Amino acid sequence: MKETMPAQVKAHSVKIDSRSHAVIAGVEDVELFSGEKILALTNQGAITILGSGMQVENLNITDGELVINGKIDAFSYDERAPKGKSVLSRLFR
Repeated sequence: MKETMPAQVKAHSVKIDSRSHAVIAGVEDVELFSGEKILALTNQGAITILGSGMQVENLNITDGELVINGKIDAFSYDERAPKGKSVLSRLFR
């Protein structure tokens, strides 16, 4: 009998340096991006990041990493599940 292994889940973590640089691991998609708001879908739920002058430095959906720069004011989680692929994830492939 053949056993199937569950799909490997990428670890989720958030690292913020001086409220101006963030690296988020476990990102599955980015649903919304503006200089004031980013909505990223992770394997632990959706993260809303609020701030000003925010820019996406790197988005790698394959590795599950999102890197942002700019003034970071707030992070909040909710339990939203990923929908389809967003325009941003298709652009940064």
